[in-house]
Amino acid sequence: MSVGQALVPMMHKLNVRVLGSGEQTLVLVHGFGCDQQIWQKLIPLLQLLPVKLVLLDLPGCGNSRVSEEAIAEYPTLQAFADDLLALLAELELSAVTLLAHSIGCAIGMLAAIQAPQRFRHILAITPSARYQNAAPDYFGGFEAADIEQLLQLMAQNQFGWAGLLAPQVLAQTEPSAVTEQLTQSFLHNNPAFSRHFARLVFYADIRASLPLVPVPVSIFYTQADMIVPQQAIDYLVAHLPQARAVPLAARGHYPQLTHPDLVAQQLMRELGYGLV
Repeated sequence: MSVGQALVPMMHKLNVRVLGSGEQTLVLVHGFGCDQQIWQKLIPLLQLLPVKLVLLDLPGCGNSRVSEEAIAEYPTLQAFADDLLALLAELELSAVTLLAHSIGCAIGMLAAIQAPQRFRHILAITPSARYQNAAPDYFGGFEAADIEQLLQLMAQNQFGWAGLLAPQVLAQTEPSAVTEQLTQSFLHNNPAFSRHFARLVFYADIRASLPLVPVPVSIFYTQADMIVPQQAIDYLVAHLPQARAVPLAARGHYPQLTHPDLVAQQLMRELGYGLV
């Protein structure tokens, strides 16, 4: 990290918003192609609880103050985890509950390994330890050719890839307001940083780190998730020291967009509040 970057407060760098107050702190970390707006349908429901919400935009996403010139400072997912830890230190937070989605879950797990005192529980929505298949005994859902095709599409057609990918990952056959929302989220991020982040995400492999995750992980999974197959969920459950699977009666990779009420009900149970 450059000296200039180091002097920027993480609150500013990651476009942090803090909402509410309460006995628990819930830190929300989004996934690839998104920013903190991906949680907007959940926020009013979570604000019914006595919790403090901390929302952020990961580096290079949304309105974070990280430009494509800083790409070299983020060579691995660990660099994103380091920024998350720096933010928690800046806010003097410990024993937080992390609500994460997709690759945000992997970033959160890496952060928890580095600083166990900062975390109490990870609520992981559609997570994966590795998206690429690894023959003969691991099925992550993608071959290298699939990943390269996506990266090539992103490079060739800055706008078209988002409209093609959004309905597929939502498991929706017809255009909808949700499809448009996700498409616009994909397009809101810096194109060069998005391509860099996509390569990190789809070639990520944190399988060796799973046994080191020091906190309980609740894994929320759906049906018809083209990004994370059931085998990847089963692998996480089998290799995390403290994990349990929470099935959602939902389809697609973004249940917080398509089924926010259902997700909120399950989160309330996990947080110990039952239904409100």
